[in-house]
Amino acid sequence: MTMEVYDGSRHREASVRLNDGSQWVDGPLYLHDGSYWIRQKTRPQAGVSRWTLDSADTDSGTAIDTWNTNDGTINGATTGVSGANQTYDTAEAYDFDGTDDNITFSSSPANGLSALTVSAWVKIDDNSTYNTVISGRDGSNSGFELNQRGDLNGNLKFVLYNSGNTGAVTTGFTPNNGQWYHLIGTADSNGAELYVDGSSIGTAGVGLVTNDILEIGRSTSFADG
Repeated sequence: MTMEVYDGSRHREASVRLNDGSQWVDGPLYLHDGSYWIRQKTRPQAGVSRWTLDSADTDSGTAIDTWNTNDGTINGATTGVSGANQTYDTAEAYDFDGTDDNITFSSSPANGLSALTVSAWVKIDDNSTYNTVISGRDGSNSGFELNQRGDLNGNLKFVLYNSGNTGAVTTGFTPNNGQWYHLIGTADSNGAELYVDGSSIGTAGVGLVTNDILEIGRSTSFADG
């Protein structure tokens, strides 16, 4: 899995990112504030945070943020395993055991964003459990979560939490064990939208509220994948 965070709006097919930026391309995990995503074999140059989750960007138990300084602490996840060929250089990923593996952060780069996009390549090993991809959730009061709920209906979901209100976009299908999927969740004050493998699944009307919590691979439950 690779991950990115953006502060963004419209998207198409991409990787996991958190970004404040302009264009999304095929790759790892990100958080993004940005405008438009398109699948290319081009490395994105800027965003809020990007964690490739490969060996080259791992250092002594630290998942390095290759865009900024929001490094994460690796807790038990196995690094350097064979990953999706969507990653740029090494085709590597981290493996999370579903029991106690996750990546934690001292603060969240999503905190204070009025709009964001998260993108990830995900492979579920056990779709019968509660698998959290990334979570910026503070109970039901604020935040977001990208997950797969095998303990409910099995769907992939992008969920927003806002002062006790919950808005969730669900896929309507259970992902196959061992298959890679590309997920993008976008959110702003108007609500959320979820994309799977480049196709929009739907929207939800609860607005985004961010906080200072961020975890990869865990929220109230750990991911197995």
